Amino acid sequence: MQAAEIRTFLDTAARFAKKEIAPMVGTEGRDGRLEKLPALMDSAADIGLLASPDPKSAGYDYGVWGRASLSEGPGLSVGILQEVAASCAGVAACMHFAGLGAAELEQPAKAAKTVAVALFEDSWRLETAALNSPPPFCLRISHEENKIILTGEKSLAPAAPDCNGYVVYGSGNSGWERVFVPAGAAGLSIIDSGLRTGLAALKVASLNFDRVALAADYGLPGRDPSAFLRRLFLGLTAIAAGNADAAVCEAVAYAKDRYQGKTKIINHAAVQILLGDAASRVSAAKAHLAAVCEQDRDDASSLFRAAAAKLRVTLDCWQAVTDSLQTLGGYGYMEDYRLEKRLRDAMSLKVMAVRPDDLRMFCAGFKAGEGQ
Repeated sequence: MQAAEIRTFLDTAARFAKKEIAPMVGTEGRDGRLEKLPALMDSAADIGLLASPDPKSAGYDYGVWGRASLSEGPGLSVGILQEVAASCAGVAACMHFAGLGAAELEQPAKAAKTVAVALFEDSWRLETAALNSPPPFCLRISHEENKIILTGEKSLAPAAPDCNGYVVYGSGNSGWERVFVPAGAAGLSIIDSGLRTGLAALKVASLNFDRVALAADYGLPGRDPSAFLRRLFLGLTAIAAGNADAAVCEAVAYAKDRYQGKTKIINHAAVQILLGDAASRVSAAKAHLAAVCEQDRDDASSLFRAAAAKLRVTLDCWQAVTDSLQTLGGYGYMEDYRLEKRLRDAMSLKVMAVRPDDLRMFCAGFKAGEGQ
């Protein structure tokens, strides 16, 4: 895709975020009018921002994690997520996880409208995927006659609203296996995680499989989840950067409008230090993310770079949002200005998918193993 075409997609995402998402978030309620989210996701699909496993859909190729991202790289998807996160990180997360599900599903005939990915479980460790070790055993995938049988659990599967199916990673006889499981499959229990601090727009559930039996053609080609993890980390990192960038802009606008001591607070050195530090963190974070996207390949080094970016950028963006909120003083914690929402979302992005300490240990292990 040419630079002008990419710019057109990003401009479309920016206009959609300002026209459709920002009014939904608004100032009504703690996280906005989330009952409007399904219709908003339909609108995103109609204009091609939301990926789908349906080849006839507008976003099949160039929506977030559409098919083109597999051959042309993650740059466009990352850019769209940053633009959407500027209005709401939770909506961006819904688009991110819907796109990840669409990219995983390779059988459009069995596609639900919105697909999620169930990877994580209680014994999950990042090294399991990166080092091609045997997968965890909380979910067993076995084969009996012409049936696929799933038994066990999956923890915290994030999904967009109206999720109709899951691409499930599990342990089979030959290592990693993948299966498409319709949300209404007999024996599948979907347990909502309940109220969460941040990213409230995103549905998160745990899955219990009580001998779920599916036809053999629901099986997908087996592979380790490292490619999925790269996109997962890059998307969460992009959302954190977009959320933080908008927080800094909102804090600057506030500081240019408020007076203290007969001068606007933007002229106070303490405020300038807070905002300067926040802006520099966001600028460095976006540059880091762009460099990682440019180097993205299907190899272990790319997974390391994506994991390192997820660790470092989400931490820096959380600090940038914190500094931006402090610019407003006590008002920063009020729902009216929405910076408290940005802080809650930033905190969730910092710990989502894989804990920061697990990322640190993975990065250390990768560097220790280089050259061996």
